[in-house]
Amino acid sequence: MRRYTVLGMYDHVDSAAAAIGPLGEIDVKEHHIKVLTMAPYPHGTFYKDETPIPIWRFSLTGGFAGFVTGIALAGGTQMLMNLIVGGKSPLSLPAVGVLTYEITLLGTVLGTLIALLWMAGLPNWTQRAYDDSISAGAIGLLVSCRDDEHANMIEKTMLRHKAVKIKKGQDDF
Repeated sequence: MRRYTVLGMYDHVDSAAAAIGPLGEIDVKEHHIKVLTMAPYPHGTFYKDETPIPIWRFSLTGGFAGFVTGIALAGGTQMLMNLIVGGKSPLSLPAVGVLTYEITLLGTVLGTLIALLWMAGLPNWTQRAYDDSISAGAIGLLVSCRDDEHANMIEKTMLRHKAVKIKKGQDDF
């Protein structure tokens, strides 16, 4: 099934933000709208994204995996080496504790990094519609829609809200 996309280019943030509301009125869901810009804007500038962010779950999972790995590596190594320790336990808790702590932190950081990349949609191997004026400071609204008729309605709405340029295509042209 082909996807239709419309890329509207705006010169001002206010114009781009004002166009998102009317797009919702013609049955465009917010998760079908991507804002393309070279500048970082604060959360809520264009629309309030209600998508839950489960980064903490990745961090917790990575930390737990690091904890188990740390105990297995540090404790397992001491138990498997069969060192003669003069009647003491072959398992040294301070040494296991330090290594487990470090590997738990490593797992937490790696879990958080993976979550951030996943939530940002990186790496994105698909070709996405783009215009060179975005690199020069313009703001692009990339809208996915169901058919050509819906794409025409989106184009008219964008033009009513001061779009400088419109590109239409199929499958992220």
